[in-house]
Amino acid sequence: MAVGAARALIELADKTVSDVANRSGEELNGEIAVCCGELRGVDWLAERMVAFRARHPHVRFALFSATADVMQERLEQGLSDVAVMGGPIDAERFDFLSLPQPDRWGVMMRDDDDLADRNEITPADLKDRYVLMQYRPQVRGMLDNWLGDVRDEITVAGTYNLPLNAAIAVRHGLGVALCIDVGQVGEGLRFVPLSPCLDVPSFVAWRRGRTFSPSTAAFVAFLRGDDR
Repeated sequence: MAVGAARALIELADKTVSDVANRSGEELNGEIAVCCGELRGVDWLAERMVAFRARHPHVRFALFSATADVMQERLEQGLSDVAVMGGPIDAERFDFLSLPQPDRWGVMMRDDDDLADRNEITPADLKDRYVLMQYRPQVRGMLDNWLGDVRDEITVAGTYNLPLNAAIAVRHGLGVALCIDVGQVGEGLRFVPLSPCLDVPSFVAWRRGRTFSPSTAAFVAFLRGDDR
């Protein structure tokens, strides 16, 4: 058996034990597994996690950072209960809530970059630049459409899966990164939004048809506004 598959089975077994324990008493308890991308929507979810625990202090959250592809796999395998992810979402496999704040794309650069004093970045500004791109094909296609003809006039110096990895590479001078705005980008870096604006929706999702533990079912209802 592959190491990754074995680890997934072990993690699923641990998750099953937690879910069974969750059903053992009247007071909500146990663990809710939450998978998160590095998205603005995590702020929205964190506020609701705090509010939910204020009502149910015996519930705890297990946070796991991942890309959208990995999050969807974890939801399918039952390793995570809910996930905060960017689109597109497969509506046949997942139920979801659209989050109120979209994720804005821009360019992360060092604060001594020639473009750092700009209020916005156009495709022409990136001509002849070394650029880090998101590795997901769907996202790459979206960025290629935004770049237009300039796509053939940039050099892709690398790809990344999470913005934090890109920030480290940018700080060391590998290039600038086309990425989403995650808020604090770190010392010595600056984020400048794109023009034309490129905003994409984000979601809280869970596997359609899954039987949740009582705590997870209550949390999903809370997120949906059914338990206010």
